[in-house]
Amino acid sequence: MVSLADRFGYAGIALLISGEDDEILETIKSLSSMRERISCGVEISASSVSDLKRKINRFSGRSYFLAFRSSNDEKVNRAAVRDFRVDFIANPSEGADLGAVDVRFAAENAVSIEFNMQSIIKSRRKERAQVLGKMRSLLKFVRKYRAMPLLTSGAHSIYEMRAPREIIALAYLIGMRREEAMSALCEIPEGILSRKWKSSLERSIEICY
Repeated sequence: MVSLADRFGYAGIALLISGEDDEILETIKSLSSMRERISCGVEISASSVSDLKRKINRFSGRSYFLAFRSSNDEKVNRAAVRDFRVDFIANPSEGADLGAVDVRFAAENAVSIEFNMQSIIKSRRKERAQVLGKMRSLLKFVRKYRAMPLLTSGAHSIYEMRAPREIIALAYLIGMRREEAMSALCEIPEGILSRKWKSSLERSIEICY
């Protein structure tokens, strides 16, 4: 996947790892020798708000980024976007709808909203229309509250990977403008990895303490 990403012109790839707590940490450790080419992230899911908080406490503040997979429970989603330690909400088009209030909290806490193109590629007919509809509605809230959209391929293998031009072309289907798609594919991922927007939030929390 790294080799193909080079051919496509990507500067690197971000790999999301999910599973049991110990398995996640072991996998990240095994990838440490390739960290110059791969940015590791942990994807967590939660069955309740307390479960979410436990997992955020477990994995936050390390050398990788933290994603929360959108839940069918609106309360859990709301808790995730209100926690600045979460870097982005993964694939909200598959979970409960994120409303205007959720996106506003996400913007305030520098929590990015993922638009996963694999959801479009793998869906068919009625399901694809529903996915596109949810993404378009979500994009309206993202624009209104100036939240940060994150454009991803969602690839699980080399056969699902797409070149940047293809990803941007797919983003047009949900109404993204070219400059928005370019930012969501390049600038925002770079900002997440460099913790560009989190540092000021972290300092404000320290001052409050």
